[in-house]
Amino acid sequence: MRASNGFCARASLLAVPLAICGMALSLPAQDHAGLVGSTAAELELMDLAGETVTVPPEKQSGGTLRILVFWSTWSSACEHEFKILKERWPVWSKRGVQILAINVEASSIGEEEREKARSFLETAKLPFSVALDLDLKAFKAYGLVAVPTTIVIGNRGKVLMRLSGFPVKASEQMLKGIDDR
Repeated sequence: MRASNGFCARASLLAVPLAICGMALSLPAQDHAGLVGSTAAELELMDLAGETVTVPPEKQSGGTLRILVFWSTWSSACEHEFKILKERWPVWSKRGVQILAINVEASSIGEEEREKARSFLETAKLPFSVALDLDLKAFKAYGLVAVPTTIVIGNRGKVLMRLSGFPVKASEQMLKGIDDR
């Protein structure tokens, strides 16, 4: 029996939320759409105070790596990743590593989504910078399909690593790669 067009349209609409909600958790770190090796997209986002934040963060003298972590409040994998990043932060920050956590709560972030992010951050107490991707400009510029997604950028602005989801084995490899640099 042939599916109706309405059914196909509904099935297609489910594909994006399912991917974002964690279907990509089993994917290893990989080069999606040629992102690894390419120059990182330069954008401006806003932090919770309404200040402009540069993506990727500006290089500081002696800085080694810049890490972008795309996250949402509804992803338990994001909470797990933040826990691990916070543990490594004291060492990494002394070595000049910069982390920018970019909230991609919804396709359009209004006051309700900002409040969810604020509430989450009060509990999470992240020691690094946070920005809001109000209309998913950065999410789209980097060709992302899941949260969390972590992108590691080297000093010359080249994307060195990308990890979609936070699968244990691939995340351990990524973290070791950052530790070793």
